[in-house]
Amino acid sequence: RAAAAKERRALRRRRRKRRQRRQRRARILKCLNLQALKFGPRLWLLIVTQLTLTGIAFPFAGFSPTVFHEKWGYDQVAASRTAAIGETVGVVLVVILTVACLKVRLSLRTALISAALAAMAAAALYGLYVPNTMSPLPIVFADGLVHASLFAFVWPAVPATVDESRVGTAYGFMYASTNLVNTVSYFTLGQVIELEPTRAVDIFWYFFVLAVLGTVTAALWTVANCLDERRRAAARR
Repeated sequence: RAAAAKERRALRRRRRKRRQRRQRRARILKCLNLQALKFGPRLWLLIVTQLTLTGIAFPFAGFSPTVFHEKWGYDQVAASRTAAIGETVGVVLVVILTVACLKVRLSLRTALISAALAAMAAAALYGLYVPNTMSPLPIVFADGLVHASLFAFVWPAVPATVDESRVGTAYGFMYASTNLVNTVSYFTLGQVIELEPTRAVDIFWYFFVLAVLGTVTAALWTVANCLDERRRAAARR
């Protein structure tokens, strides 16, 4: 009888612990508020496009001097100056495109993003296959265009893509995912170059794949924006 009572008490304790674990999980999920991540397909296309732009722009700025040194034979100073041209082009284009596209439809801006990523894909192939007697400036200018698209078109498009109540959550999620992509990209590409510096040019394949993916998602985002604009125009009539 005493053994049966002891077993019943142990069973009650186990049930109580399971109930407490379920309650803790429920409180954690409530705090996380995962429902807030239900942004809709347009914003998810924006986020994927933004991640491809980020995965190209920042790692290219970091590793392009090594590529210019290995393929084009630039010394460290000349390689850094050439890479800085892309940064300068990006800053100038951000100002120009932001002012020029203030009243441009969102679908047209996303079409320009797709065009910029297609140009980057072509520039990556250029870097892979042209002889070292050709200038690397087309690649640098394409990277500047990617930088400009990221800051002039993608980040300002969030309020027009998601409900006002979720704009802050969307920006926070984008910022966190940007940091994650940068961390993985820098670590992976750095390991590749450190293990075999003479094959640094092969990182253009990474930029090519990301640019193609971004071109596709930006094109889908453009189609979704066109449909949304048409639906809103029909509702106003």
